[in-house]
Amino acid sequence: MVVEEAHLAAFTGTPDNPTWLSDETVADLLKATPAGNMPESMGKAFITPTLDALNQGHLFAHLSDAADTKAQELDDSHRRVRQAAGTLVRGLRVTAQKPVDILGVYQFIPGGNA
Repeated sequence: MVVEEAHLAAFTGTPDNPTWLSDETVADLLKATPAGNMPESMGKAFITPTLDALNQGHLFAHLSDAADTKAQELDDSHRRVRQAAGTLVRGLRVTAQKPVDILGVYQFIPGGNA
């Protein structure tokens, strides 16, 4: 059986020196409301370093480690449920498929009240 899971990852700082945010902080970012749009040229200038870093393979070490962590958490969870239900746990194996797929890249720029 193949199972897919989407996970959001976010960092502050630069792609060369990212500070990765906790899942809770990322969830809070999703609640942010936009203050407005910026000119396309400015948006491209902000996001290009991140896209370049991804294209060069940077950032994937963290994303790969995060995928391994999520796979282990899922494996542990399934084992607990099966043991609690009294069913066999044999043959259960959860592994992260790498390289991870990047489904989207978004850049949050603080508004005037940040």
